[in-house]
Amino acid sequence: MSANAIWYEPKDRKFYFDGFAATVSKLGRLIANALFNREKYVTYAKITVSVNYIEQMLRWKAQYGWFFDITDVTSDHRFDPNRITPGTRWGECEELKRQARGLRQLAADRRHNGDRDSAAGFEDEAWQLMDSYHQRLMPGISGRKFRARA
Repeated sequence: MSANAIWYEPKDRKFYFDGFAATVSKLGRLIANALFNREKYVTYAKITVSVNYIEQMLRWKAQYGWFFDITDVTSDHRFDPNRITPGTRWGECEELKRQARGLRQLAADRRHNGDRDSAAGFEDEAWQLMDSYHQRLMPGISGRKFRARA
């Protein structure tokens, strides 16, 4: 039975492609071989992803300590073999991020026009959306809310 996913298992420090284990060394060899042969995509355990995808996957794991990506098309998102879509709510989270970006732009426009109070309100809304983004994308990773600003 196939898992239809790529994930990282911290217990044995391996990534699994549809249930087939791959160490970080193995992934490094896949990347090196692809670059040496001027190939943009690699196939492992019948899953084809780009070199870019593997690099993003490794960075994500290094930053957050986990990785899980569904390789099927779901109601939430379409699997992209060139860009990671981690978690099970990627599409929903990307929409929250898009909305927050729009609110930040609106806040910048208001601030530029001298309306600091309105700008602060839009910034607060944007931060609330980004908090929701991180809580949905990475549930259980951290009990504290995401706040990048001081």
